[in-house]
Amino acid sequence: SNNLNWELRPSLVQAGTLSMRKSLDILMKSTVDDDLAQRIFVDWDDERKQSYIEGVLQGTNLTSVFVLADLKSIITGIKTEIKLIEEQLQNDEVEKVEAEEEVEALNDNLEYFQSLINDGYDYLLLDGKHRSELLQETFLDKTFKFGDNFENYLTTNNVGVNLKGRTLKNFDESLTEYLLDNTKTLMTVIRNGKIEDMQGIFVKTNSGLQLFPMELRICTMSILARFVRSLTNPNDNHTIYTFFNSLKGLTGKGSKSFEKKGHLLLLLI
Repeated sequence: SNNLNWELRPSLVQAGTLSMRKSLDILMKSTVDDDLAQRIFVDWDDERKQSYIEGVLQGTNLTSVFVLADLKSIITGIKTEIKLIEEQLQNDEVEKVEAEEEVEALNDNLEYFQSLINDGYDYLLLDGKHRSELLQETFLDKTFKFGDNFENYLTTNNVGVNLKGRTLKNFDESLTEYLLDNTKTLMTVIRNGKIEDMQGIFVKTNSGLQLFPMELRICTMSILARFVRSLTNPNDNHTIYTFFNSLKGLTGKGSKSFEKKGHLLLLLI
């Protein structure tokens, strides 16, 4: 019917391609929950790093998206939830003890995310930590050394340039400037402040990885999950970390392995 006016719900997500220069500007203003984000997973080896940077030069890296959450939006969402619960309490619409515990938890999260803003960050990086570090290593620090597959990607004045075995420090600064303006990334910024949505997006978008059960349990921004992760953080509790790391029963690659957070499952038993 001509009278049916269809519309999509207003999006709380902004997505699109950005130049490498603009992407790095945003990534430098972002932070991660070191125990939540991709520190959960194994660091990239050189082969994977080489493959990703090769994709950057080819443009195929645009199949993987950086996912960031706007910190101010997160805080606004938490404050809204707190206000709603407090109104429900005043009207006797919720059970008092349970509601007060939820408000306490929300206030703890509010303090945590506000501390990130106080440290000068604008975004929380939900997916893309390893890629972000690698791009900074390549284009800002210029310590990434190009591998064997980088012989035929660039020319200057119609002469081929061999990048193999070199870093961007070995070339004129104009090459770095050219790459910053002529390579791109794909970014998504979430403006919805609900923590539950952040957690869901983290699980859904984490670079196509199949998360194991214990990883799913601790991939949250809750106070309890942060506490459990901190118990085996090598910096905060090195003795506990070393103990679990030495258990033979946690070796291997399965769901009970150290790599897949089987040691955190033991803590919860």
